[in-house]
Amino acid sequence: MSSTASELVADGGAAVDDLSAMSIIDALHAANSERPGQAWTFQLNPADVRAPRLTVGLNADRGFVLWEHGVEALRSAGGTNTEWADYWRGGHHFQMDPGSEIPAPFVFAALGEFLATRERPTCIGWIEEP
Repeated sequence: MSSTASELVADGGAAVDDLSAMSIIDALHAANSERPGQAWTFQLNPADVRAPRLTVGLNADRGFVLWEHGVEALRSAGGTNTEWADYWRGGHHFQMDPGSEIPAPFVFAALGEFLATRERPTCIGWIEEP
């Protein structure tokens, strides 16, 4: 049974195989307008803990991107936040490190690239998670 993009956004993310990239991005734009400070995880195969997943957070005009694949964990580089950034994912508190928040258009670009290629986005810089 596939989820709708709206359900995916409400749940904090899920498998994305049955949803179009545009429906997911549209749903996140709406969610960011209605309730900034949210995060979502997009997975290719939730049953496989080694499968690639991309977590994105949006807080009005900024956000973050987190890539996980097996033991590799990278976060968006070049962010301007000097303090920890607070987000909520699926009702749970989620914090990102200082320096991880980038402009929202880059978050959307990275998500769009991931949904199109199923690979780590190349349109943003990355730094290893501490």
